[in-house]
Amino acid sequence: MRTPALSAAVLAWLVTGAVACAPKTVPAPVVTAPRFPEFIQPPVPSALASSPAVPRYDRAWRLFQAGDLKNAERELAAMLTLAPTFYPAEAASGYLDLQRKDPKEAVAHFDRALEGWADYTPALIGRGQALITLNREAEAVAAFEAALAVDPSLTDLRRQVEVLRFRGLERDLAAAREAARTGRSEEATRAYEAAVARSPDSAFLYRELAAVERQAGAIDQALSHFRKSVELDPGDASSPQC
Repeated sequence: MRTPALSAAVLAWLVTGAVACAPKTVPAPVVTAPRFPEFIQPPVPSALASSPAVPRYDRAWRLFQAGDLKNAERELAAMLTLAPTFYPAEAASGYLDLQRKDPKEAVAHFDRALEGWADYTPALIGRGQALITLNREAEAVAAFEAALAVDPSLTDLRRQVEVLRFRGLERDLAAAREAARTGRSEEATRAYEAAVARSPDSAFLYRELAAVERQAGAIDQALSHFRKSVELDPGDASSPQC
């Protein structure tokens, strides 16, 4: 006669234990001062506005900006399991990885976001930032330029592109001049060609490239590049009028 009472007690114990062991939902914080103001929440496009993932996405971003990276990551991962095509969450995960100094994983998230929308500006910008950290500046410039093609009003990004180009040009030019000085004409030619690709309107680059080509016996190429130098800068007396 005591069996039903025991069964009810066991059932109550099991239910209580299950509730106690269930993962607790961390309340979404009210963020008045974002911890990472340099990261702007990737917007949800109109095509995804009715997705049930939106409330969880907003919650995950609030956790992130409150500095709770662990719970933000957990929320984003759970959301992507339920809604794998919700690409704003991939972009947000990429920014979280950037904050954690994991640019390689960030690039993977941004790439998956771009699979959802190739012109998704937040993913293009984030990808460029991650690539800079990975010392892949040429690819970063390409990502930033793609973002600028979508939104030309991103003036800060345009300035960053100019800085990256200038740095790359400085490196290419230094390598080209060093190779030319030590008689490595093929290496010098490649470095000058890389510099020209970065700055195609710089007359002096064509002039220096032509000098290397002339020294290497590539007369036709040298004449062509001397002419290009004069075309860009007719007042350049150091380039012969060919």
